[in-house]
Amino acid sequence: MSEDLKAKYGMDSIKVRKGDFVKTIKGNFEGRQGKIIRINRKNWVFDIDKLTKKLDDGKLNYCDRVIGTVVYIPYHTSGCIITKLKIDKNRKAFLNRKKREMKETIKLNKDLNNE
Repeated sequence: MSEDLKAKYGMDSIKVRKGDFVKTIKGNFEGRQGKIIRINRKNWVFDIDKLTKKLDDGKLNYCDRVIGTVVYIPYHTSGCIITKLKIDKNRKAFLNRKKREMKETIKLNKDLNNE
């Protein structure tokens, strides 16, 4: 997560979802930003709307795709940071619950240190 989101929600990481905005920080596409459009949790990759390539004649045409079509490049989750979250009611409830739990943990630690 980006620094401002870490400060806002009090979390270092969160699972990505379709609709979140991310920024790439590693690899050939470093610095690009885009919206997540598809997630493959089995391989820990997702597709970003701005990372595409065009199939051409010189490459092996896999999956019987027509040459010249634009395909998304799968990007690994470790090479990006979340810059904007798509908030729905379930995610909002999750973030509020985690924030409340963090406050309770900090309060308990302070109480234990004062004793």
